[in-house]
Amino acid sequence: MIVLDLDPQNALRLHFGIPLDSIDGISRATLSHDPWQTVMFDGVDGVDGVTVLPYGAVVEDDHRRFEALVDHDPNWLADSLHTLALDANDIVIVDTPPGSSVYTRTALTAANIALNVVLADAASYAAIPGMERPTPRRARISRVRCTS
Repeated sequence: MIVLDLDPQNALRLHFGIPLDSIDGISRATLSHDPWQTVMFDGVDGVDGVTVLPYGAVVEDDHRRFEALVDHDPNWLADSLHTLALDANDIVIVDTPPGSSVYTRTALTAANIALNVVLADAASYAAIPGMERPTPRRARISRVRCTS
């Protein structure tokens, strides 16, 4: 299983024990044309079978360059994942920022299944129809309502 962070907050890594001062991630690797394998964290924090690909820490100019690159190529994520030579049984979970973004669009373009996690409140409920708009590959959007 691969968990991939496409949220510029770069917080997903913290759930897997990657040190706070680690700056490596897919944004930096992509901009420097390094293979993603160089920024993969395997079995971190005692979680066997999970590989983490953090977003990485970048300065604002690099953040804009990375976002423009992702926005320019809708297949960027699918193509990048292809370089990892994943097995048909591999599962990739992609974390994106909330709401519509270039990161969400590229994730949905590459996805077979999409899951939106929303709060159990009126504002989140009202936003659900916007989440169900067709995507380029017509990915099905599933809903989960959390009550805690």
